[in-house]
Amino acid sequence: MNSKLRLAVAVVAAAVAAAALVVSADAVRERISILASEDVVLRNGANLVMYSDDQVTQKLLINGQTGAFTGRVLGYPTPGMTQVCGRSTVTGTLALGAATHGLSNAVVRAWCTLAQDPTGDAQTCSQSTTGVTTTVKVWRSALTPTANAVGAAVDWCVLGY
Repeated sequence: MNSKLRLAVAVVAAAVAAAALVVSADAVRERISILASEDVVLRNGANLVMYSDDQVTQKLLINGQTGAFTGRVLGYPTPGMTQVCGRSTVTGTLALGAATHGLSNAVVRAWCTLAQDPTGDAQTCSQSTTGVTTTVKVWRSALTPTANAVGAAVDWCVLGY
């Protein structure tokens, strides 16, 4: 075998051997910057990290191996806010306090919606908040509001600290 052919065979053998190596996901990660509006797919447990500046102030982290999320979602106006949701049966009014939703400092926003089809006794719901207590109300009519008399399923969410 001539030397050029021997060298070519050696290069191919080395390439085959290198392809057979098992390399951990962490060892092959590369940092990328995305400047285009194209889809991005991250594989092999890669994390997604976003900064507000030149890699100094981290604003978001999604751990590619565990799915754990660190950052603000749903446009929370302040870090540390939590959204808690639940379903309750409401007859007239129901006070949702810290014992129900677990927020101990303040509720800054609340939502409710009927978790069932409207009936003659339950047409709509509303809510009001003072401190950590949100009061959910179910109404018979939107035109002449009267509290409902039969329990109605209501989905609710509170946002706060």
